[in-house]
Amino acid sequence: MDVLVTPDVLSFLEVISTSLQEKPRTQMCSLFAFSKDFIAVINSEELMEPDRFESLEIKTRVGSLQFRIHFDNHVRTESKHWFTKYSYEYHIGDEAVLEKWTSLLTFNHFQQMRKEERLPINSTTMNALKLKNAEARIWTNNEQRACVLHDISYSGARFFCPDDFIINSDQKTILQLSFIEPSEIATLRSVIIRSRCIAIGGIDCNEIAVRFLEPVDLVYLERMTAYHQNMEEQYSFT
Repeated sequence: MDVLVTPDVLSFLEVISTSLQEKPRTQMCSLFAFSKDFIAVINSEELMEPDRFESLEIKTRVGSLQFRIHFDNHVRTESKHWFTKYSYEYHIGDEAVLEKWTSLLTFNHFQQMRKEERLPINSTTMNALKLKNAEARIWTNNEQRACVLHDISYSGARFFCPDDFIINSDQKTILQLSFIEPSEIATLRSVIIRSRCIAIGGIDCNEIAVRFLEPVDLVYLERMTAYHQNMEEQYSFT
């Protein structure tokens, strides 16, 4: 289960630089993807003797991580970049940065396992997810609208807007969720997969289903992962 190193991931880790090392040689590179077993880096030019590098260092704004690495393979992509893959093991580093690294792997693990599992929005799930309330905001057709969440998952959401307005399938939109912690706001780029007008209590509403676009907001992934971890722990305990 690979974590693709998107701009969001780089920002979350606060990466300054990534380098391959073999004393006394150092080669700068870009982190491309990682899993619990492998790290992949990408370069615009071919690495000289990529199998001789012994370690990889990731420097961030708050500390660094260093991994012992073992060469796996080396290929040229269609875009004429060089992609190099290493197996790795943690060597030394800052605990706060390692915790972030590990949390990204955890997010990815649960996202793959629970991708389509929908959570109904009620007082229990809102408390567990630490959602501020069931209200969300949607931006579409250059307008902002308030809506009420019905259910959510790692891959999408369903909600109601108390207005009857035209919205098309495949239309791109932004869904924003607020959590109890004021600094935690999830902004989720989405695409409409279904929309229909229904009457609720005599009021015309739009029922809208969306699929989230990658990369999914890390605040959202963190809250969903914490929820599923807590549910697994409770289940194991009982």
